[in-house]
Amino acid sequence: GLKALTGEHKVFIIDDAEKLNEESANLLLLTLEEPPTGSLFLLLTGQPERMLSTIRSRCQVIKFRPLSRDLLEPLLDRLKVPAPEAKLLAQACGGSPGMALRWWQQGILPFRAELLARLTQIRATEVFSLATKIESHARQAADNRQAARWTVLDILQHPLLFYRRLWRMKVGAEAKDEVLDREWIEKLEPRLSPEEAREILEEVMLARGRIRANANITLALAELFSRVSQLQGLG
Repeated sequence: GLKALTGEHKVFIIDDAEKLNEESANLLLLTLEEPPTGSLFLLLTGQPERMLSTIRSRCQVIKFRPLSRDLLEPLLDRLKVPAPEAKLLAQACGGSPGMALRWWQQGILPFRAELLARLTQIRATEVFSLATKIESHARQAADNRQAARWTVLDILQHPLLFYRRLWRMKVGAEAKDEVLDREWIEKLEPRLSPEEAREILEEVMLARGRIRANANITLALAELFSRVSQLQGLG
């Protein structure tokens, strides 16, 4: 690496640290065991459980809270995201600026309305159609197959956050007049109990886990949507 022009430290940032393969993770472990003097390693991850336990044990965990909408909107504005899209992204991304920016860059945001509209009224005969459409959209937005898989995971964040908001509203943890996507939530609210809303939320998380573990994307999505259809009383 290059020497710092000012200051006494070097900072290394490893984004998505959980994606390191075995060889890379072991090399990083060797470095962390005897770090160079004046070096600081920042390992960024949303899934620390997927990292080597020996790496985790050598790190200090710092948890970042979700950003508020008031902070997110001006941040997205500085990144040249148009105001209407920035407002929606700030509401929909769950406080994650990285996710909001990926949604914008990958063109996921325009697809969001169609996805939620179809998912909230999906029937058993439509599950493969929607699953295929999502995978096709991801392949068009990504550079390679693995990147497409991660784009699908980003797309699934929309129903994950949507059903989380619905469940929170059902249990009284979120005010109805403050809920994003109120139109679709009001259509579903009479049909779902709090337990069913939570079960759908858990099904989305399970599907994301399967896809992350290299399951067939279309089949994993179709299985998820079939279960959603059943729980919503349309299967």
